[in-house]
Amino acid sequence: MYIAGYSWRCVGSEQSLQDCSYNDATNWGTGYQSYAGGLGCDFRLPDAPSCVACTLGKFSDTITDVVPGSECTDCVAGRYSNTPNATSSDDCLACEAGKFSASSGASSCTDCDAGQYSVEASTSCSDCAAGRYSSVPSSTCHLCDPGKFSASAKSTICADCESGQYAIEDSSSCTDCVAGRYSVVPNATCIACEAGKAGASTKASSESMCVGCEPGSYATESSASCSDCVAGRYSSTINATSVATCLACHAGKFSHSLKSAWCVGCDPGTYSAEASTSCNDCAAGRYSTTPNATSSATCLACFPGSYSGAGSSSNCTGCVPGKYLISASTSTESSACSDCGAGRYSTSNNATSSATCLECFPGSYSGAASVDCTGCLPGTYLVNAATSIETSACTDCSAGRYSPTRNATSSDTCILCDAGKATYTSGEAECTQCVDPYYSNDERTACSFCGLGSETSTGGSYPTGMLSDGSSIRLRSYYSSRTYFSSTSVYGRIEIRPTRGSTTWWSYVYDDHWGDIDAKVACRQLAREVGYVYVNGWTRSRSQTDDGPSNMYIAGYSWRCVGSEQSLQDCSYNDATNWGTGYQSYAGGLGCDFRLPDAPSCVACTLGKFSDTITDVVPGSECTDCVAGRYSNTPNATSSDDCLACEAGKFSASSGASSCTDCDAGQYSVEASTSCSDCAAGRYSSVPSSTCHLCDPGKFSASAKSTICADCESGQYAIEDSSSCTDCVAGRYSVVPNATCIACEAGKAGASTKASSESMCVGCEPGSYATESSASCSDCVAGRYSSTINATSVATCLACHAGKFSHSLKSAWCVGCDPGTYSAEASTSCNDCAAGRYSTTPNATSSATCLACFPGSYSGAGSSSNCTGCVPGKYLISASTSTESSACSDCGAGRYSTSNNATSSATCLECFPGSYSGAASVDCTGCLPGTYLVNAATSIETSACTDCSAGRYSPTRNATSSDTCILCDAGKATYTSGEAECTQCVDPYYSNDERTACSFCGLGSETSTGGSYPTGMLSDGSSIRLRSYYSSRTYFSSTSVYGRIEIRPTRGSTTWWSYVYDDHWGDIDAKVACRQLAREVGYVYVNGWTRSRSQTDDGPSNMYIAGYS
Repeated sequence: MYIAGYSWRCVGSEQSLQDCSYNDATNWGTGYQSYAGGLGCDFRLPDAPSCVACTLGKFSDTITDVVPGSECTDCVAGRYSNTPNATSSDDCLACEAGKFSASSGASSCTDCDAGQYSVEASTSCSDCAAGRYSSVPSSTCHLCDPGKFSASAKSTICADCESGQYAIEDSSSCTDCVAGRYSVVPNATCIACEAGKAGASTKASSESMCVGCEPGSYATESSASCSDCVAGRYSSTINATSVATCLACHAGKFSHSLKSAWCVGCDPGTYSAEASTSCNDCAAGRYSTTPNATSSATCLACFPGSYSGAGSSSNCTGCVPGKYLISASTSTESSACSDCGAGRYSTSNNATSSATCLECFPGSYSGAASVDCTGCLPGTYLVNAATSIETSACTDCSAGRYSPTRNATSSDTCILCDAGKATYTSGEAECTQCVDPYYSNDERTACSFCGLGSETSTGGSYPTGMLSDGSSIRLRSYYSSRTYFSSTSVYGRIEIRPTRGSTTWWSYVYDDHWGDIDAKVACRQLAREVGYVYVNGWTRSRSQTDDGPSNMYIAGYSWRCVGSEQSLQDCSYNDATNWGTGYQSYAGGLGCDFRLPDAPSCVACTLGKFSDTITDVVPGSECTDCVAGRYSNTPNATSSDDCLACEAGKFSASSGASSCTDCDAGQYSVEASTSCSDCAAGRYSSVPSSTCHLCDPGKFSASAKSTICADCESGQYAIEDSSSCTDCVAGRYSVVPNATCIACEAGKAGASTKASSESMCVGCEPGSYATESSASCSDCVAGRYSSTINATSVATCLACHAGKFSHSLKSAWCVGCDPGTYSAEASTSCNDCAAGRYSTTPNATSSATCLACFPGSYSGAGSSSNCTGCVPGKYLISASTSTESSACSDCGAGRYSTSNNATSSATCLECFPGSYSGAASVDCTGCLPGTYLVNAATSIETSACTDCSAGRYSPTRNATSSDTCILCDAGKATYTSGEAECTQCVDPYYSNDERTACSFCGLGSETSTGGSYPTGMLSDGSSIRLRSYYSSRTYFSSTSVYGRIEIRPTRGSTTWWSYVYDDHWGDIDAKVACRQLAREVGYVYVNGWTRSRSQTDDGPSNMYIAGYS
């Protein structure tokens, strides 16, 4: 298009016409050509008048084609501008180190948070790395000091490590002190536990956690535990610092375990060299009674004939009688001794040779280990001394022979029985008398029956008997001098030969009162006399029967039998009062039924029996037994006097004994006993005896009938006559023989009952003591200590010195008080220094060592370091008892203090005018421009300052009065309160009277500055404007402006306003022109359109305006 000699060519994206290409016109247009340069612009009024000038944080160094100010350039991030209407990027200043602007267009920089840092011109702040901190905006982060740490990024302070930890410079965490070290705040490093003490715990927080080594151990510096002295060594030193304190046990003593505080002496029977871990036993066959022996030379050889095992602590044991030992034996058993051998005996104790074993005397025998020999009984013999302990060693005399000889040595002592006597079995001491009708055979081995109907070999012809007064009685045949026998019966008549009166011959019964009752008694008597067994008796050839009791008259005797008697003499009888005459049919006739005995032994009373009466049955069958408790070894005994009382130590349990039985070992009996009594528990007998022996002290028999008393075990004792052993109580011990328990010596204690050796009395450790017979060591009470081993008295428990304490029983030493504490003598704990005081003195003995905190500081109880002073912003009039920083008083809002350890509120200064502070501030904050503060404020908030009201501004920092708030000049305004500067109003706007806003002048009116056209400027200095078609005014509607484009060139001959006269003007050109005008007048460009043109040309075209194309 051609305008005033210019030729333009616009493509539509340009911001102003001068951005289009243009040059001198090559074809000047003439006339008006339908006013092709007509123009319409659609605009939208701006939302606010702030677009009229670049705000803070922006600048503009070019002219734009839209509403002025809407396209100001932002200061880039990291920079800011507090210059209003800035015209250059040089007005954008770099943010200082420690500040940043995160986005473009900043009017100020923001302080980095505490815990962050930034360099100059930063767009953001970087967090301080862990191990570093910043408390104020800064260009760098500070390293945490040794003993402090910051665990995370963006730390504002470094925290103290806890006690028991440490940290080097620049640490992000604290490290626990290893075992053997400790730390207290401040704690840049861990302190080594001193030699002689050990710290078992990691993270130890005080020196007191380094615990002194007990006796038997030691520790070098920095030890986590005390090292034990090895076995064979000991140490009685408390807090020992070196292995050199572990001394070798002296010879004669030992320590078998680690950490021995003393060495134990060797028991008798043992010995040891230096540094021994145990004692060596004396070899078997040797013994020693020496305690703490240092050499095997103390082990003496057993005396001949004795034996011992290894470690024997008493004299050796000799061989018992019946044994011998040629040399001392290494065995602990009695089997070490050799038996004398069967057929020999010895009564010697501790025999050393077989020569002490004597041969048994002839006719005797013994076992292998006998103390004497046993002779053969009567009826036996032994040619040589026998090797057997059994009676079978002796040979019996054969049946038919007997021997009354004891200890017989030959069969020649066995004598053939006399005629009429016999021995039925072998080994008899005497022969048995055969009785009619029996006789002895030639071998004398039996008594044989003569046969019924024949005479006996002794020539006797009648079964006879004897009455108690010496009169004889017999059964005789009726018609001859023979008594007739059948196979089972004998019969005849009863005859009596009295020993008194005038009748001296055999008389017979001549009274009729004889009956069956009398016959039974007579047969019973005769049966005993002849060795028969009585079966029945009956009267033969009598004139009448009288079975009831009756009197009968025989040769001047008058009897009265009732039938139960054993013989006629048992019936009642007396002299006859009426002598009968004649024979009266032999009223005394008698028949007896007998049965032969099973054996001929009934012919005489056997041993153990006697008969002193005449009986009416087969003789011998009714012999009387010797009563129990008595015996008879007399054959054919005729009296109870032959029954002898059993000796003490023997008995016969039943009647009829031929000998007494020895009581068993473990029993006893008195004379004539029917049984043996068991020895009561606590007593014994080893041979038949009349009494039991009491068990000696140290021995016992647990049950009745004991043959020996057993030794009590080691660890027990027994008094005389004990049935059991009693365990030694704790604190005592015993060894065999053990009649009593021995008290543990003072300084030692026996915890166990039934202690079996002195070694079970254990020495008291340091910190304890024991009197004699103690079951346990008594602990020293808290506040006292004892370093004495085997202490014997409470007097060894010494009071802890002042400045030390023992808090528990059984202390071997006292612990020093830590700094910050103190103690008197015999203390169980240390007293803390009172709050508000401190002490750095270890082992302090008095509260006088607790010094008062310096003014302006505080401490809690037990403070071991100087007190903590108040930080700036606080003060403390006197030393405080609190451990908290709250002990210090705040200066108060509106005041500040930079003093450490301040002791008065006078150090709290008032904030300077126009500033404010919080309660414990180290400085005050001034009011920003746009605000003021009449008095120093008590608030730490920016709201403490009062804003200048809208319409006013104040460039003054720290303003103290509202007088500093100035009314904006005409044409300027502040929309909000608290502004440091006013905003310039731009046409078509003006400032109201209150200067609180820029108001629009109104469409269709002139601006207050008198301008009448929307104008602009080309790059070569030419002016451009939009002018109405027909007047000097540009017309405005509510949203549009229209007119014609005019240009006043600065070159060529045209110096007036020219307008477009070329048809090439089109919408593209109109859009560019409207865009330019919109910037000039502060409008928002919406659309541009060509008005009153002859044709449409939306494509790129040239336009000619006043010589411009």
